[in-house]
Amino acid sequence: MPTKKSTKPKPILKALRCCNRLAKLARPCVILDTVTQNLPFAGEPLSERSFVGGNPVLPFDFKWPTAKLKLSDQLFDVPMVFYLQIDLADVAKYDLERLLPDHGILAFFVLGTCMEFTDGPCQCVVRYFEHTTDLIEHKRNDPAEVTANARLVKSLILPQLPLAAHAEWSFPIDGVVPYDDDYFEDAPDHVLTQERWDAIEYDYEELNYAIAERDGYDIFDHDYQQRNQMLGYASNLTQPDQQYPDDILLLEIGTLKDEQGNKLYPSWYTVNNYVFTVFIDCDDFAAGKMDQCRAQVQVW
Repeated sequence: MPTKKSTKPKPILKALRCCNRLAKLARPCVILDTVTQNLPFAGEPLSERSFVGGNPVLPFDFKWPTAKLKLSDQLFDVPMVFYLQIDLADVAKYDLERLLPDHGILAFFVLGTCMEFTDGPCQCVVRYFEHTTDLIEHKRNDPAEVTANARLVKSLILPQLPLAAHAEWSFPIDGVVPYDDDYFEDAPDHVLTQERWDAIEYDYEELNYAIAERDGYDIFDHDYQQRNQMLGYASNLTQPDQQYPDDILLLEIGTLKDEQGNKLYPSWYTVNNYVFTVFIDCDDFAAGKMDQCRAQVQVW
């Protein structure tokens, strides 16, 4: 009886065939997709401990973060909006640069211009919980000033959706240079330094076309798209100093939609789309200084 040929496992991320100067700066990232019955998604569904919206499932001693919210011309400390949580064990195999722990939960909470009910500054709190046993569901406990406003209460809890993930390449975006000094002169090959940017700036379009032809990655198509991702290069930056070489992109997530294709948020003024981005310096992350996260919201 002939023996069956063994099949090689599918690689987590196919190597780039193109090896031009731009391709050499490519960094792997983790793409996140919401899982719904009516919208297609790529990748592998994550566990029940990775999801958007709803109520967080975190250790029993978790304390809900608060932020200032102006109501009736007064400032109140109110619970922030739970955005999403990721069990890092779910995405560890896609973290090809090994920038994140292979276990524990990251939870994201927001308030400010990223929510429709207040025009205050974007505020973001990120919590990391190393131990994932004895987890329980936590619910918001809103003060009377919030619960008296039905529209506000509706805006504070997002519909819950599960997530899927897969690895993909990310590339520096045309016109976005992370800094303007030579501190990283001896940086590793994957770090975008000013010198390396200067070497590709005027040939960026040609280099992009070569990658698209050989590997199917049309970088221009990534601009202003909602690439929901962790790690790698952020794809929706508008300022030159928003991602530094030592930054970890913890999260970049765009306009999320439910199974009917409607936005998860009840209202976003007249804004059609948004991107919410969170960075942290790798040393701060390693030291557990999650309060050093930097968040921004881009709307259009």
